[in-house]
Amino acid sequence: MTFSPDDPANTPCTSQCDFQGAGRKVNVCEDCLDFELTLSADLNKLMEQGTLKQSGWHSGTLTFTIDQADSSVGGDGDSGVDRDVYLYITLYIPPLIQISGLENMTLSSEGIGTREICVYTLGASTFSLMPFSTNGKPNGGGVWTDFRLSNRAGNTLQYLMNINDGRKNHNFRWGSRLDYRQGNYTNWQPSNVLNCSNGENIELTITVIDSIDAAPAGVYSDTMTITVYPD
Repeated sequence: MTFSPDDPANTPCTSQCDFQGAGRKVNVCEDCLDFELTLSADLNKLMEQGTLKQSGWHSGTLTFTIDQADSSVGGDGDSGVDRDVYLYITLYIPPLIQISGLENMTLSSEGIGTREICVYTLGASTFSLMPFSTNGKPNGGGVWTDFRLSNRAGNTLQYLMNINDGRKNHNFRWGSRLDYRQGNYTNWQPSNVLNCSNGENIELTITVIDSIDAAPAGVYSDTMTITVYPD
């Protein structure tokens, strides 16, 4: 905290501030108190604690009570008087979304693998998703790419990804980096419990659709990125 310098002697007292110093001294105006206040919050921690349960506007009032000392020269003004200063705080929390449980998956000899994942939202009743396969190839040079496993020799195996939220079920074969929220990509059901502590809410199943028996030997892999958006 720093104090502003006194106004020069024999000048009108023009200081107008919420925080004033002790009583007025001869030919010297009251001091103003300059300060900087930083407020911060860990949204993830607040959600884990159950404190933050809604998105939208949040507000509160912070009250400062200043106990002002008596003037050492017998001045008047605010000497010995408590002053309450009110700071009105507003904060907008947008709809939030979190996906967890996405881990490496080893497929069976039949080319099938299943994993339970969690999608949690705060302030959104549904969500959209967009899958993207690192090894996927464009559809006729377009923006859409299929899903492929690839080995070091460049051989590939196409696969599809099934997503099931218990209410909606769809097989995805194409994805893109585009923010595309139509059709089967939108209106998925999230969990309203952080980290799905009451049970995972999404089942993800990978199925290779090319012939595994006809594929050259090797280790096939891919990196699948699933981007989720609050609706």
